[in-house]
Amino acid sequence: MKRKILALLLSVALVGGVMMGCAGDGNGGDVAPPADTADEAADDTGDEPAGDEPAEAGERPFEGVRLTLEAIYPEADQDGRWITELIAAYYEKTGAYIEYIFTENKAYQDRVMALVAGDNVSDIGFTWGGGFTSQFLDADMISFLDDDMAETITELSDAAVFRDEQGRIYAIAPHAWCMVLYYNTAVFEEHNLSVPGTWEELLEVSEALSAAGVTPIAVEALTGDGTGWIFDIIHYRIAGPQVIQDVFDGTGTFEEAMFVETAEWVQELAAAGAFAPDFAVDSYDDAKIRLLMGEAAMYFDGSYMVGGLDHLDAFGGMDNISATNFPALGISADNDNIVMGGTSDAFFINVRLEGRDREAAVGFLQFMFSAEQQAIMAETTNRLPINLYTELDPTQVLPLFNVISDIFTNPDNLVYNVTTNRAPNTVYQDILRAMFFTRIAGGTITPEDFLEEFVPIYENAMQE
Repeated sequence: MKRKILALLLSVALVGGVMMGCAGDGNGGDVAPPADTADEAADDTGDEPAGDEPAEAGERPFEGVRLTLEAIYPEADQDGRWITELIAAYYEKTGAYIEYIFTENKAYQDRVMALVAGDNVSDIGFTWGGGFTSQFLDADMISFLDDDMAETITELSDAAVFRDEQGRIYAIAPHAWCMVLYYNTAVFEEHNLSVPGTWEELLEVSEALSAAGVTPIAVEALTGDGTGWIFDIIHYRIAGPQVIQDVFDGTGTFEEAMFVETAEWVQELAAAGAFAPDFAVDSYDDAKIRLLMGEAAMYFDGSYMVGGLDHLDAFGGMDNISATNFPALGISADNDNIVMGGTSDAFFINVRLEGRDREAAVGFLQFMFSAEQQAIMAETTNRLPINLYTELDPTQVLPLFNVISDIFTNPDNLVYNVTTNRAPNTVYQDILRAMFFTRIAGGTITPEDFLEEFVPIYENAMQE
């Protein structure tokens, strides 16, 4: 039985930040010249994926067109398989050959300025929206898509469409994400505990599990991503997302944003034994493995982690993993059903393309965002589709994907899209994660001293 994913967004508030896409290790590479022949192109892009009928010989509209696309997806992982199979399917359908160039996530971030300065941005570009894309926009490297994609975007979630200050479409995201509380059902059953739905229950469960020698909440603190998300969800539930947006816009302060109160709640959670004593040294995979092996009962992270968990199933436990919304704090009924999420990775077209080259690039984006290809994307990557008319066969995705999809599309949940003001949000998150969360959770700094130290560091960093 197929079901329609009416994805995103029941209520959207633009709050600071952009979630950077996750990818495996790899080496960044320079843009290589396309294959010399159409036959080579076909060989390089792989087999035709199911679901799209190739055009008859002689009927392919973009025969001979060759383009480049650079992104952060290793070809061996789920996202890389999706993009390379998509490229192969588009070649079979249209004759347009797109050379895929993989550059590792951090390497791509680091080399964007050099790409822009050297006019080496690929024909179909990759971005994370918000402040990150300003580098391309400021260099006039992006071709606006309002006319070309007018019909396509009527089928897409509003959050998938990235617009500049004038409202012009500059990029579109192929999938969505949301933050959920993953939990190991076997751990809760073994200790005769219920999954917490309120803050009080979360504290009680944390105390019980900690006393039993089980880490209540695994935290990826080595690079800080996990700590930042926990601080953020507590902050949004206390204050709502608009107050931090006001800070980033320059119309509010961190005092008004209730950062002291958020730190107090984090310390209350830590005092209940929620985090392992050595959580500060856990990597991204460490935290996931703790969850899978039952060494930790819960883990707060994004829906994009589903495929990553599945890849670690050699450790066992995948069948025991489910997900729920973060527990309600009980402060504000309006905020207790907030789900952090939105869109992140996005693609744009380089302004240098003209004629058939540009038509082929536009056609590729239209192809990418079709309901049929969105279904293939979801079934390949276990990422949430952004075409509102995507029909999925639940048997073709992981059961955990279906659980998260239900959280994401639940009309009682308010999914807040975090796709603006990346620059101030990145500075804020980097400082919070690197310098303060472990001190807050460890009780080595008071909430008041945290804010007093944090604000001048943030302000100085924003002036650099």
